Amino acid sequence: MKTATAKLYDTKLAQHIDGHTSVAARRAVRDAAGLLRSDRTRVDVIVGTSAPTCEGASYFFTTMSGKTVVHHPGAYGWRTLYHCSTRRVEVGHLWLARRGLAFTGPVSL
Repeated sequence: MKTATAKLYDTKLAQHIDGHTSVAARRAVRDAAGLLRSDRTRVDVIVGTSAPTCEGASYFFTTMSGKTVVHHPGAYGWRTLYHCSTRRVEVGHLWLARRGLAFTGPVSL
């Protein structure tokens, strides 16, 4: 197993691991975060030992002014704005290493 290398930057960045890990590793992280198997939430690796946690908000629609959330945009009579999801699962690179899960990409902070 390759070790993850930590790089320090002034801004907080995270490495998106979907291209760098096996399906089993992504599934284990999403299961530990309490997500459903069918959930395709992206997984970010951060520096540290933190267990997987779900962060961010799901997608939603609003009116054109952005003030009112529209729960059923297909039934709404006017145009709506789509706001994309910011959901992700954050996990520490050492949490992955302790469980023997492969991670080959860089980790950044």
